[in-house]
Amino acid sequence: DSETWLEFRRVLFRSWNCRNANREAKEIVEVALELIANKGIQGLTIKNLAKKIGITEPAIYRHFDSKIHILITILDLFKKNNELIFSNELNTNLNNS
Repeated sequence: DSETWLEFRRVLFRSWNCRNANREAKEIVEVALELIANKGIQGLTIKNLAKKIGITEPAIYRHFDSKIHILITILDLFKKNNELIFSNELNTNLNNS
């Protein structure tokens, strides 16, 4: 449902360094995640992404070299988010000991 999706995006993007992140690049990644969630990895194409966002394909290429670069960015976000969660849990457990 939409509330679950919004919460997932909020949690995932908390590890995104917003000061360095371009708003348009962040939107590309968010919509890429949405396309993957709804259509699978095969549904993530630069053409589908551009159409869903309402921008041109070259606009996407200004931020990402390829679909693979977008996927690597998503995986990096997952990695950073997991590191953040693990670090917070570790600190909580150490402080409670």
